[in-house]
Amino acid sequence: MKIFHQAKREKEVRQKDRLRGRFVGFVDDLRLQGFSQNTIDAYLWTVGRFMDVVKKQPKFVTTADIKGYLLSLLDTNKKARTVNLALSALKAYFGEFMGKKLLGGVKHAKVPLSLPRVLETEEIRKMITETRLEKHRLVIRLLYETGIRVGECVMVKVDHIHDVAKLLFIHRGKGNKDRYVPLSAGLYADMMIYLSSRKRDSAYLFDNSFGGHLTRRTAQSIVDTAAKRAGLHLHVHPHMMRASCVTHLMQRGVEI
Repeated sequence: MKIFHQAKREKEVRQKDRLRGRFVGFVDDLRLQGFSQNTIDAYLWTVGRFMDVVKKQPKFVTTADIKGYLLSLLDTNKKARTVNLALSALKAYFGEFMGKKLLGGVKHAKVPLSLPRVLETEEIRKMITETRLEKHRLVIRLLYETGIRVGECVMVKVDHIHDVAKLLFIHRGKGNKDRYVPLSAGLYADMMIYLSSRKRDSAYLFDNSFGGHLTRRTAQSIVDTAAKRAGLHLHVHPHMMRASCVTHLMQRGVEI
């Protein structure tokens, strides 16, 4: 299983490298505009997929080609967010990077407003107690008790934990903004115990066996597995922990 995951990860890295080489100038433009690496990777995959489908040189692509591609996404029941991501990526590539005026009249699809399911405190407590590994328990607790995003959680470094102030530094979170979030005394103490007992040193709080950090997909699996063990009959994802954190704080009268 470990070899399988390593091979899969290496394949994903090769795919990203090929896309970056294929659209090197586009990547540089996106970086200069301050886009996050996750957004850059999403844009590259989207533009690469479009070019594979349309089978034309970029200079010969027309507005009809792009509209046809977006309509094909809708026809295959892709969500509005997926279609909007494709539109944003294609606008960035053909409009801003290549200077082609192809998408001026194309507007983003309307995204239905849906509120995330909020878990009860007892459900979250059961998720934590039913989780066997201390590292995995801390992933769930950090997501819930601080309300940080899953991408921020897996990227936390040990030196981002401020001992005296009991604060966690979030480096380049959403919108590439830095911020601090408070840590409860209990969570901080358990993080220190975990760090002192783990067998290998790592710059990351949640390290993996390859010397890096846990992936977002792994963190999502940790949360979903914990929910199943706690007997919750629904798919629980990390954003639910964030929504539950905010909701429970508001219920206690904390201003958000």
